[in-house]
Amino acid sequence: MNLIEWKKPGFNSALSELDLLQNELSRFFDSDFMDSRYFGRSSVPAVDFAEDDDNFYLFMDIPGVDKKDIDLTISRNVLIIKGEKKNLKNVDQEKVYHNEIWYGTFERSITLPDMADDSSVKADLKDGVLVVTIAKKESVKPRQIEVKVK
Repeated sequence: MNLIEWKKPGFNSALSELDLLQNELSRFFDSDFMDSRYFGRSSVPAVDFAEDDDNFYLFMDIPGVDKKDIDLTISRNVLIIKGEKKNLKNVDQEKVYHNEIWYGTFERSITLPDMADDSSVKADLKDGVLVVTIAKKESVKPRQIEVKVK
């Protein structure tokens, strides 16, 4: 037997229900319409961003995207990654029963931390993963200070 909390109907309960509805609608419209929570797949590649003492690293899953179809630019401390995943299958669309693989163009803009040296960027594509390495500015890197004995 399930118990359901009973709330006395009234002005406050109606407001709280409207607040819940407004929050859900706001979450929906603030997200990407092709977000996997709502439509089963995402139209943009997933990105991870990490750092160590010397560099920042951006990892982007882009299986099936050729190197020549990727464009990276940095402008005003924003890394912009554009690309296109082409549909290479020659299958009559009328005979496709299930389609989860995304195709088409994508664009991601990542604001880099102020510590990033946008003049020192390297990008590698291996096994469907784009790895962008951005060096940190020398002034923010940890450095060893020698202690002298007098």
